Amino acid sequence: MNIDAGSGYSFWASIYGDIVVDNTDMTGIGAAYDSTGNLYVYGRADDDNLALKYKPDGELVWRKSWTLDDGAPCGSFNQEICVQDDKVYFITNSWIGNTVSYVGYHDSEGVITAPMTRIENFQSFDILVDNGNVYTVGRDTIYNRPMAIKLNPETNEIIWSQQITSPVSGFYNCAAIGTDDNLYAIGTVDETAVIAEFNSNNGAVAISSELVSSWGDFTDGQAVGYYNDHVITLVRINNGFILSKFNKSNLTTDIWSIKSEEVNAIDARDISFDGNGFIYVTGSTSNGPTGGDREFYVGKFDFITGAVIWERTFGDNASELDEGVDYTTGTRMAGIYEDRLALTGYTYTNPISGGSTSNPKAITIQIPTNGSGVGTYDQYALSARSYSYTTPSITQTLTDFDFDD
Repeated sequence: MNIDAGSGYSFWASIYGDIVVDNTDMTGIGAAYDSTGNLYVYGRADDDNLALKYKPDGELVWRKSWTLDDGAPCGSFNQEICVQDDKVYFITNSWIGNTVSYVGYHDSEGVITAPMTRIENFQSFDILVDNGNVYTVGRDTIYNRPMAIKLNPETNEIIWSQQITSPVSGFYNCAAIGTDDNLYAIGTVDETAVIAEFNSNNGAVAISSELVSSWGDFTDGQAVGYYNDHVITLVRINNGFILSKFNKSNLTTDIWSIKSEEVNAIDARDISFDGNGFIYVTGSTSNGPTGGDREFYVGKFDFITGAVIWERTFGDNASELDEGVDYTTGTRMAGIYEDRLALTGYTYTNPISGGSTSNPKAITIQIPTNGSGVGTYDQYALSARSYSYTTPSITQTLTDFDFDD
């Protein structure tokens, strides 16, 4: 549904589910744009994968899913996605037998042009591509410990892997590549947020530190980004989130941090940057204004100061929307192209009747990055919000973990 076709931007929402039976569970998990503004969405449909391509105006181009040569599903969870040189790279996890992750890529028509890389006993939570190499982070499923991998998708060769071998339990949620050839991975170890820095060429460990461990809350290292020689981290806590900025050469003391103050108001999941360096935090809210229990959340923050530029929620009067938290701890729910931002997740709105349905349906929305478009459109509403924040100082404790490559 194109909400505002007459404006200078594309503002639309699409609930995918009207061409399949109503009892199919579907959710969008990852979203990424190509170089011309087409949007690719990955997720799940029952026990299979789900891939969608939309034109910039929200028209659905195709819907696909893939199976292995023997017809078995090649994964249905954590469908993370990124685009480089108009190749769409994806990673998906399968729990048929041992946990297996599959890494592959396809062209703009959804045609997979090379054999997928199979990674045994590994669950991926994020994927990114740099100079044709794929980086993925997650956890090994034998010891349940954080793990980072670099591979060549053309040859299926694993170039290096690094795993914490200390007696801990946890995972990496998200990764980012810096201009200094370093890979930053953020995640959670024993209910405490951690960040690791690796040499992206050989996997050598530079640092590994605990984040905000002194706060006494459960902390989850959710997302990390790199922009203009600085590292931005998003940490989820019991009562909200903490967004922080660090110089790449000093990850122990923040330049600024902001902490959401309203208990359980925002469930933050992803961070993105536009071409001007503004930071976008995306996730869901637990107290939407339009009647739903949960709604999409987007907050725009200043890169220099951390100040809030604007905050928006998107929901409908019929039912709740969510960002896929029930299905994944991955992060790539949002993507940015020029003046627009896309989010994907799920909703319990019936795409045919507009009423509610007992099975979640994949929903994707696209909104402008300038904060315009606030208003009500049929059952949908894009609402201006204003949450409370404090500005704590964050000092990270460097922790020596044992790694095994």
